[in-house]
Amino acid sequence: MMVTKMRNFIIFLILFSVIGNRLFAQQGEALSEKNLDTTVRYGKLKNGFTYYIKKNDIPAGQVQMLLAVKVGYYQQKQNQKEYAHLLEHIGAVHTVKYPQLLKIADSASLILAARTGYDFTEYQLTFSSDSPEKLNLALEFLYEWSGNMIIRENDVAVESGSVIGEGRSKSYYRDWYLDTISNIVLSNTNFGLQDKAGSEASMRNVNIEALKEFHNKWYRPDLEAAIIVGDINPDSLEKVLINRF
Repeated sequence: MMVTKMRNFIIFLILFSVIGNRLFAQQGEALSEKNLDTTVRYGKLKNGFTYYIKKNDIPAGQVQMLLAVKVGYYQQKQNQKEYAHLLEHIGAVHTVKYPQLLKIADSASLILAARTGYDFTEYQLTFSSDSPEKLNLALEFLYEWSGNMIIRENDVAVESGSVIGEGRSKSYYRDWYLDTISNIVLSNTNFGLQDKAGSEASMRNVNIEALKEFHNKWYRPDLEAAIIVGDINPDSLEKVLINRF
């Protein structure tokens, strides 16, 4: 049944929503094992990288894996418009070890998705747990996304065009609504809502060195977290994460 197939995905979204809201809060009680669901395996490495693992057997044979980075539209400066979004586009498919990552993901039947939020960027993989090779490859992708994306002039030219296309909203009400909510959310913070004017010009004249600096500033272990839910062995998976990241 469709409802059963969606259960794992719903658990994944709830887990990310709950963890994300607390992980990326600037103030409040620190997240730890004491205030997490006991079914969630939580850990924080010496370099600050955080992980959350939850075994879920329904539907059987499915795994969802996500890397979350604490950077989004709110962290951009006026001369960095759409840089977070552009990095998401580039990083999702071009890394040092896997310059053509998307082709490899497709050939291995790993479903890839990525998106940029106001204060986070996420890279997500969905795949079957029918082989250790898929799991290992997915973990390799997470590691590459965490800090090994490759920023090349040709890729920037292609992906900046995609960002421009996505930014041309056809809904004025949607834009007004999101801007209104953002102003409320940001009213008691040091962040300010950026004017969208100039975003397209920014993407047409990307400063590659500035983009690399933006990447190096935000794509750090202490600003990143892995969330893994599905038909997995938490013990062995935790050991891999500790040794790899």
